[in-house]
Order: sequence, then structure tokens, then C-alpha cells
Amino acid sequence: MFNVKFEVKTFTVIVTGPAGNQVPIKVDNDVFTREQKLLIQELRPGERVIIDQIRALGPDGITRDLSPLLINII
Repeated sequence: MFNVKFEVKTFTVIVTGPAGNQVPIKVDNDVFTREQKLLIQELRPGERVIIDQIRALGPDGITRDLSPLLINII
């Protein structure tokens, strides 16, 4: 098992409602904004939140694109 630390530099939260409409909010740090938190708290079953365009700095000094996270609200 490896314990490797990455520092998130930027990411976008995309909230997808049941009609398929998407609301993207990008930040240039590693902290959810108040607006992102409110959108996530208001999600209902059947809706999705995607954390996408994640860029993180690795211990080797290289910034990498990471895979998106998809969360289905049940």
C-alpha cells in the first residue's frame, strides 16, 4: 500500500437534475464553494453530482488530470 499525497489545484462540480440540465461551477483551489455546497444539499433522488476536470499536483511536482467522480443520489 502506498501513501502518496496529491494536492488538488482545481475542479468543477456539475449538478445534473432529472431533466438533464447541468449546472457547472469551477473553483481554482481544493475547497467546495458555498454555492457548490448548496447545490449538493438540494439534490433529490435520481439527480447526480459530478466532480470533473480535477487537476492535482503530485509529490513529484507534476500536475495531473484525475478521473471524474460521479455520484448518483438515491
